[in-house]
Amino acid sequence: MSTGFDMCVDYDTLCEVQEKLKKIQYDLSNSTEQMVKAINSSQDFLAGNQFEKAKNTTAACLQISSRTGNNIQHAMEYLEKLKNTMDEYGRCSYDGEA
Repeated sequence: MSTGFDMCVDYDTLCEVQEKLKKIQYDLSNSTEQMVKAINSSQDFLAGNQFEKAKNTTAACLQISSRTGNNIQHAMEYLEKLKNTMDEYGRCSYDGEA
């Protein structure tokens, strides 16, 4: 932790977590895209009940992926607020007697 802050938060750790969340969000987005492509292409070779089951499972996964993506976005926004607060707090100092 930087000696300029007396807050118990490490700015570098916040940045690192934010970068990892960006990577997870990117990978989740790509996985979701692949699921959609796979279910669309499987229409040609899956039939009836088999296709419906795959479609329902994929829809459930897409819903969970969407919720997860939203949660990741909110977490990244919160981390950004924390970083801004740390910056602002770091600029606050006592300049002496008034």
